[in-house]
Amino acid sequence: VSTQSTGDVVGKLEGVISVKVSLEDCEAAVRHYPNVITSVTIETAINTIGKFKCQLKNGSGQPAISYDWTSPNFDTPNLAQASGSNVFGTELRQCTINVEGMTCHSCVSVIQDSVPEKLSNVRSTVVSLRDKLATIEYTAQDSFSVFTICKVISDLGFVTFPKTDAPLHGNTVRFYVETGKQLTESSKKMYDALLSPLPGINDISIGEMCLILEGQADVISFEEITALVSSTMTRQKKPVKQKRSKSGTVEVELHDMTDASQRRLLVGIQGMSCATCVNAIETNVTKMVGVRSVKVNLVGEKGEIEYLPNEVTSRDIEDKINSMGFICTIIQDGKHSGFTELIVHVTGMTCSSCTSSIERLLSQLEGIKEVSVVLTTEMAKIQYDNNVIGVRTILSAIRNAGFGAEIPSKDTKMEALSHRKTINSWRLTFVLCLMLAAPSMVVMYAVPMHKEIIVGLKLRPFLLFVIATPGQYIGGRKFFVTAWKSILHKSANMDVLISLGGLISYMYSVAVLLHAALTLQTQPVEVFFETSLMLYTFVSLGRWIENIAKGQTSAALSTLLSMQAQSAKIVTLEPGTMDVVHEENIDIEYVQKEDIVKIVPGAKVPVDGVVIYGKSTVNEAMLTGESMPVKKEKGSTVMGGTINAQGLLLVKATHVGADASLAQIVKLVEEAQTSKAPIQQLADKISGYFVPVVVVLSCLTFIIWEIIGHSGIMVDDHYTHEEWALLAAISVLVIACPCSLGLATPTAVMVGTGVGAQNGILIKGGDPLETAHKIGICVFDKTGTVTLGKPNVNRVIQLSKDISQLLAIAIAGSAESASEHPLGKAICSHAQQLLDVEQLGTVGDFLAIPGKGIKCTVTNIHHLFDLSSGISIKESYRVAIGNRTLIDEEGISLDSDTETTMRESEERGHTVVIMAVDGKLSTILTISDPIKKDAASAVDLLRSWGIKVFLLTGDNIRTATAIAKEANIPRERIFAGVLPKQKVSKVRALQEKYKTKVAMVGDGVNDSPALVQADVGIAIGTGTDVAIEAADIVLIKDSLFDVPVAIHLSRVTVRRIRINFVWALLYNVLGIPIAAGVLKPFGFTFKPFVAAAAMMCSSLCVVISSLLLKLYKKPADIQSAEEKLKHKILSLRRVAERSLDKLKRSSTYKSREDMEGREFILRSLSSDSEYDV
Repeated sequence: VSTQSTGDVVGKLEGVISVKVSLEDCEAAVRHYPNVITSVTIETAINTIGKFKCQLKNGSGQPAISYDWTSPNFDTPNLAQASGSNVFGTELRQCTINVEGMTCHSCVSVIQDSVPEKLSNVRSTVVSLRDKLATIEYTAQDSFSVFTICKVISDLGFVTFPKTDAPLHGNTVRFYVETGKQLTESSKKMYDALLSPLPGINDISIGEMCLILEGQADVISFEEITALVSSTMTRQKKPVKQKRSKSGTVEVELHDMTDASQRRLLVGIQGMSCATCVNAIETNVTKMVGVRSVKVNLVGEKGEIEYLPNEVTSRDIEDKINSMGFICTIIQDGKHSGFTELIVHVTGMTCSSCTSSIERLLSQLEGIKEVSVVLTTEMAKIQYDNNVIGVRTILSAIRNAGFGAEIPSKDTKMEALSHRKTINSWRLTFVLCLMLAAPSMVVMYAVPMHKEIIVGLKLRPFLLFVIATPGQYIGGRKFFVTAWKSILHKSANMDVLISLGGLISYMYSVAVLLHAALTLQTQPVEVFFETSLMLYTFVSLGRWIENIAKGQTSAALSTLLSMQAQSAKIVTLEPGTMDVVHEENIDIEYVQKEDIVKIVPGAKVPVDGVVIYGKSTVNEAMLTGESMPVKKEKGSTVMGGTINAQGLLLVKATHVGADASLAQIVKLVEEAQTSKAPIQQLADKISGYFVPVVVVLSCLTFIIWEIIGHSGIMVDDHYTHEEWALLAAISVLVIACPCSLGLATPTAVMVGTGVGAQNGILIKGGDPLETAHKIGICVFDKTGTVTLGKPNVNRVIQLSKDISQLLAIAIAGSAESASEHPLGKAICSHAQQLLDVEQLGTVGDFLAIPGKGIKCTVTNIHHLFDLSSGISIKESYRVAIGNRTLIDEEGISLDSDTETTMRESEERGHTVVIMAVDGKLSTILTISDPIKKDAASAVDLLRSWGIKVFLLTGDNIRTATAIAKEANIPRERIFAGVLPKQKVSKVRALQEKYKTKVAMVGDGVNDSPALVQADVGIAIGTGTDVAIEAADIVLIKDSLFDVPVAIHLSRVTVRRIRINFVWALLYNVLGIPIAAGVLKPFGFTFKPFVAAAAMMCSSLCVVISSLLLKLYKKPADIQSAEEKLKHKILSLRRVAERSLDKLKRSSTYKSREDMEGREFILRSLSSDSEYDV
């Protein structure tokens, strides 16, 4: 057989890179991808050609394996195992690396020759120029990784990044997804929750500028990994942008990734008048090198910019915006990291050596990440870890060095929200313009037209010239500067139209005046000096009133900021007691974690914390909207900004500064108000063409009236046709208003999100606010969402006589002590209470099986029992606890009586947990998780609105059916027995089947992927941080009534946005033709100053329309449902109290149920819990 036939057969196999056959040496070198084709497959292919004696050689050319295929009795060895190790037993691995920068085959040769030469443990290197991919086999060694190979290739002048790394013939593969950003451990929980449930993924970790995933090669591929990451991590429910990075790998831009080098810059921008200004800033700043993204909020007058500080500075960005005619000031410039930013006002510095000494001093402190001190502004910017170091420690270090140190007041932020500076500026401009416009109107009507100063120079136009000339600087300067810079940056905004209108009327009047004076004209001349002055006056008045109204749109955010306490009483306690030995009142900015804060009755709670002493009730209405005070005692958590109503409390601070709940709420509301709703894209597109189109229309208006005038038709009784054409053209320029279009959406979004926050509903931006009104399906997770999420063991059934019930509970509690599942925690808590201990047995070989249960070994439980109790205790127990599936997999069968008992419990809505000990059925535990008081009413409301409601749970169908029945969810809309990783597919299936927007309501870590997959993810505020982070809407209260409220608020807000749009478009569509003189034949026209007044009213009407959202009230059916529920709870309480009185009068109990009923009522009433009642 020829070498050609062998090469042809093997070379055509998928996964084979190259084949070289030497007839002389009786050797064949086959390069292949082991994850695509194994050496066994290649062996079979060659075997079909003929019978050969094959030798698999290692890197030294010596035979590693030798066998004779011609022997009929030969047992072929496992090549996958044999070839996976060399003669020394070291693991062989194969990695793939993206290589960017190769231009020809010489580059390929350089890499293929240099890598084995410089790295002795590299066995082979194959480089594909077309795929920009290097496939390298190497021998694994300590301190040697795929990054070692990347460095060698990078030193040759190429850009590299690893893609995969795996054993040469193994099934486990390591995937590297380049992020372009250094991730932190704080984001790892999110990735674990979102990606771990996916099939084929074993482990997730964070590497250098990448995400590292361990997976099964036969289950998932690199391409699937990147696709899954993109589709799962998107927050806007669109595929995350994928692009080829410099290294050639797929770069997946994840919203929640944290970049060690990327910064978030928050700036205040004054001078924006319409959506065109916003577009101009976003377009021009985005073009700057190093700028990743730009978001500008017109109403809030703020911009949020992501940039790379090693490529562009915040000062460069500030200068760029200023150069466009706007006033830009930096509010915050901080890294996206797990560190907190602190701004300190430092006094006493005299030279650069002072700044250097402060920077050097602070950098030496543990927990300080970065320090920057500016001498001219006397400000220090410090990045620090508040888990390691506190604010007071930092300030003390600066003061001890001989400098003054204070934290700047927060009044600046309040001032920015109220638009106070902008309002004062426009008020001053309006007053100055009015001081000139008023005399000009007096001159217009009081000074005769024919009165002359000299021949050709009339008194009236001259006086108007004298008044109007300084007015061009005083009133028009703002418009001229902004318009000029706007044109320089190839964009045109509202100021361009106003400037053109004012300047044309002024310059025309000057020309007419000069012409009359130079030609000694005796006839009166018509000038329009007063037109420009009136124009500036009306526009300034409009901007003044508009900014006052804008300030009202952010009133909700201002209210949230004002809720923060200004100071806190820090106390020092006598060790081991609650006696206060020292008390100090300090500013809130100086409070640190672990501080003990004293809160007197009537005072604001300054920080988030845990009550360590005292009892009281706290009014949380300002954060949650809940009108009833909440009971607080030792162990209860409190939130900053709430009000202590009655008793004295001592609270240990757990979250301060930016980590506090109130600060997080303010941050979410700020980000939401900065974001754009999709409907805003229409206004942005229109605004991009609006000004040029209006200028063209103005020119056409002038030309048309000139043509009409020259045709002999009498245009106007008072003006010549040239004068009328000019006035009509100016009116068109002035009346056109892109501002109203630009304000239609952001003002409504700002007020809508603010109203939501006041009602305990945090909406993360315009996108979910707009999408929520389209929801057609609402999917509820069961545990913790429809139910309380506080499961309790209510029955223990012992099936085995070998183990006592008490011992069984001890074993079950010990086993579940290592579990994070709510049911596991309930079992563990039940065992601790029953045995009156905190520390249970020791757990080993723990294995959690999602959707099934746990398996482990329990030891060291002797100390839980009295030796005289007579209970026989073994050294260790092999335990399996879970559902039927787990027990079936253990090979344990259930008898009919056990099945009947379980079925009866499940039909009552209880979850049944089965425990097997040492391979034998031992115990059944039934766990109840009561349904929330408002679940049924909330579901009824949603269904009455035409929204289909589904229940999603990992529980069995009988338990799910019982819960669904209580919640009024139809049986056919139950998804039971759903594993965590299957929740995403269920949500996706609903989206595909019904072709409508799907909302997912959940609270747990395992709900996070489904929350992201849904069109609108809604998280219960009492849920996990991961769920809250993944959701689009967060409900601060643990109330399901807020789900329909959020949807209704979305509907009201979107309706208001549409009204604003219709008004803005209708105004321009009707106003421009009227200003152009379409109705002049009917005697109806707009003079320029009247057009300016109309333009002012247009913007003002849009803002006032949005402000009407502040009058939002819950719909009548929701209020009615809430009232009915309150009456029901009061009725149940009265029934409970009567039952308790009856039981108290009874000296004996007829049954155990009576005893348990009395104890339950006592417990319920003493806990004052509406849920228990």
